[in-house]
Amino acid sequence: MKLISLLVLSLAMSCGSTSNKEEPIISNDPIVTSEEEKIVVESSEIEPALPLGAVSGNFDGLGNPFYAHTLPSEGNKTIVSFENNSVPSITLLESNGGKLYNLHFEEFDRDLLLVAANTKDPIFIKYHLYINKNQAWKPVVEPFTLHISHTLNDFIPIEVDPANPKLMFRHYSVFDLDQESELGYTWRLLTESVPILNN
Repeated sequence: MKLISLLVLSLAMSCGSTSNKEEPIISNDPIVTSEEEKIVVESSEIEPALPLGAVSGNFDGLGNPFYAHTLPSEGNKTIVSFENNSVPSITLLESNGGKLYNLHFEEFDRDLLLVAANTKDPIFIKYHLYINKNQAWKPVVEPFTLHISHTLNDFIPIEVDPANPKLMFRHYSVFDLDQESELGYTWRLLTESVPILNN
């Protein structure tokens, strides 16, 4: 009888003890995700970066933006190419690379592409403004040139003329003799209104 009592007492003590209780394999606690796991999951959803210097816009007027970017220049020419070759490329002769801008004006039903091309003479930038019509790039105005002193801080040198929406208001540089200048000359920034060739 003593043996049975000791056995029951021993069993009661081992069952009632909580100090050595094992954690259940299945838990209702919320799963905590580490910061590293979160970063890995989120990074897979990031869209690929645009090529260096590329600009994106609604260039075809259909509401499906695509990007434009310059290709490495070859033999004094600049080639502007487009995402997935969706539209024909633009080749600018007598230039060596450049910067692209996407311009949007209410008077146009699509974005315009401005190419600020480096010229043979490093003190000038030549601007070409294009519109894409029927899968072809057409000039909006005749190309024009600015002295580099007038191109600082991403200055956009053209806009629709506020006095007449059928004209573009553009800036251009003019060499001028200047007795007050140390060099004896200066470059002046002037403006003019020019006709829109294609819209």
